[in-house]
Amino acid sequence: MAGKDLQSSLADDLALPEDSEQTGRERRLAERYELTKSVSVHVAGQGTGRLADISPNGGLFIETPNPLPFKTEVEVQTHTKAGLAARFTGRVVRVNARGMALHLRCGGAVKTLLLAVMDETLHPDSNPSPWRVERCNDTERPEALAQLAAQWFLLRSEAGGPEDHQAFIDHSMKVKELPFALECYRAWKAEVPDNPVADHHLAHIAKIIGFYAFDRRARPGADKKRKNLTLMLIILGLLVLAGVGAVMVPTFLRGR
Repeated sequence: MAGKDLQSSLADDLALPEDSEQTGRERRLAERYELTKSVSVHVAGQGTGRLADISPNGGLFIETPNPLPFKTEVEVQTHTKAGLAARFTGRVVRVNARGMALHLRCGGAVKTLLLAVMDETLHPDSNPSPWRVERCNDTERPEALAQLAAQWFLLRSEAGGPEDHQAFIDHSMKVKELPFALECYRAWKAEVPDNPVADHHLAHIAKIIGFYAFDRRARPGADKKRKNLTLMLIILGLLVLAGVGAVMVPTFLRGR
């Protein structure tokens, strides 16, 4: 359990009001756990630190000599033991001589993913993945990716059916992050080569890429560029089906 100094460091931001009645579940969620093993945290532009404690309600403390400024918006990334991406957004809520305290936004599926990462990190026999913290000036895209990562985690951990996979792809298209879905299915295919479910959805994504290629609106004076773009997308669709082209999917899909 976290020491008194760490508990008080986030009291203003994470504790319930004094006059509220805490249920047993609320008390458990308010608890924060010190790590007994070293978990490296790379803070972009600031150097490396150490994850000191973590809480089910999204609180964590990073020991670092170069903390980010108070109220800085951040994106936090790590991986589960199965190699699935875990992404969160949050804010620096306290800075002191030891480092900085963050409060992650974790509702719904994102909280389920956070709890899974927390359990793995605290397990005595685990070998936790390193964490990465980056400044986040615009939280819209990082929050969309956090939701997608949580959705993919649930899809994999609960062996979701065809409707769940379609919902995941539809969501990735809605938030203009189809490349993220493609990366997920490609990684799953690499993990389990004989994987008809991944094959089916990779083919489906290839069709979507083909749709982008043939549904471009003509732009005056841009015919040659449009034709080249169309050809490139057709080739990428074929490469996805062949299992060799995921890394080449253009980032412009996020903006379409």
